[in-house]
Amino acid sequence: MRDVTAEDAKDARLSTVDVANLLGLDRRTVHRIPKAVLDYWQTPGGGQRRHRRYRRQDVETYARTVLGRDINDPDRRDT
Repeated sequence: MRDVTAEDAKDARLSTVDVANLLGLDRRTVHRIPKAVLDYWQTPGGGQRRHRRYRRQDVETYARTVLGRDINDPDRRDT
């Protein structure tokens, strides 16, 4: 696992709900995925104000390597 840089943080635009929708999972399931498996960045603040942000390329890699599917597949229309 590597440290998140400022550039990574700028790229981390997807919320937990966005990731859940892309992967076809519940947001609570996304929260259970370890950071070492699906990297994320947390917004500043404490307690409830901290939110996870994910980079799209990390979500795509997770979908390919763990779930065995491509979330960019145009033939997949289950949303």
